Amino acid sequence: AYPWKGKNAIWQMNDFLNKLIQQYPIPKKQEWITTINLSKIETTNNSFNKIPDDCSIYLDIRYIPKDKDKILHDLKALMPKDFKLEQILFEPGLDVDENNYFLKKLMQITQKIVKRKVKLYGAQGSSDARHFTRIGCPGVEFGPYGEGIGTDNEWVSISSLEKYHKILETFLKSIN
Repeated sequence: AYPWKGKNAIWQMNDFLNKLIQQYPIPKKQEWITTINLSKIETTNNSFNKIPDDCSIYLDIRYIPKDKDKILHDLKALMPKDFKLEQILFEPGLDVDENNYFLKKLMQITQKIVKRKVKLYGAQGSSDARHFTRIGCPGVEFGPYGEGIGTDNEWVSISSLEKYHKILETFLKSIN
């Protein structure tokens, strides 16, 4: 009831979030940059007439390889001294050398089957292929054409699924 008598944890978190979005703004379109998604804000305060003394946020950070070693430092530099940071998960991203023999072979086979040039690009999404990165096994993410991945409206083109099958079959047979 007396805001001048205490520090409101939500307002303090708001100050931190304003600094964070200044340093890591939300891109207007897909770019190969580190992105930070504020996915959850919570407090244990359930009363309207009490100043909240705690506030937690949850961030989903998709970092590009060059930011791997600086992202936690950047966060800590923005945080007030009395804030605590808990890292729940820190997984490597996919990063494959464009000259990788298997990648080149896969691209060559894909281009032959789909009858068009294949383009490599980085994405902030995640895939189970990231688990192989930990043991030094590069991986790529590609597949049949579709839309709405991870939604109730997800769909895949059957004809592209048939081409995908042919790509995988031809690729695996080529690397005896």
